[in-house]
Amino acid sequence: MRKTLRRKKYSLSEETPVSCGESHLLHDAPTEKTLRVIHIAEDRDVCAQIAALGIVPGCEVRVRTIGSSRILRVRRTTVCLREGLSKKIRVTWKA
Repeated sequence: MRKTLRRKKYSLSEETPVSCGESHLLHDAPTEKTLRVIHIAEDRDVCAQIAALGIVPGCEVRVRTIGSSRILRVRRTTVCLREGLSKKIRVTWKA
């Protein structure tokens, strides 16, 4: 018997721990700050691709920029996002 797997759609929800404040695109976020992911674009394929890298709403990331790419420290892993994906993630940070 074959099971159908459903992808979980990640988006901002009541159970996601998010600090209050203004949100910004990850692409526009300052470097060397700890950021909290609050929302990922609604496109299912994009959500799945970003979630596979360990970036989900509520997680903390640290940003480094090299050209138009973003180097992120997520948990204990370093990942690189191209410009298009970094514009689909909204983050917030403390001043």
